Amino acid sequence: MGDMAVIGPRPLLVEYLPYYNEREHHRHDIRPGLSGWAQVNGRNSLKWDDRFEYDVQYVENLTFMKDVKIVFKTFKKVFCRSGIAEDTNRIEGNFAEIRKKQMKEKGGA
Repeated sequence: MGDMAVIGPRPLLVEYLPYYNEREHHRHDIRPGLSGWAQVNGRNSLKWDDRFEYDVQYVENLTFMKDVKIVFKTFKKVFCRSGIAEDTNRIEGNFAEIRKKQMKEKGGA
């Protein structure tokens, strides 16, 4: 259908959209992908802020060579089975809930 690319920021839940900051919205400037810069640099072990930063860095610095690097790193991670989390909610948490809490703390401070 052409809705996704092989490489690009991984799509996330639509319910997360209202919680992105201005910079994080730029991850949507390109088509989402099956694998991306954040996935080969920590996957679910990354904090949400770090994951979004990797996504935006990728969008800001698109190159064919970076895509090739991501493809090879993805294959390595898949075949070595590295960075796989059994319970991603326990590790990363629900982004919307985390941002709601952060917004509440900033408003109450």
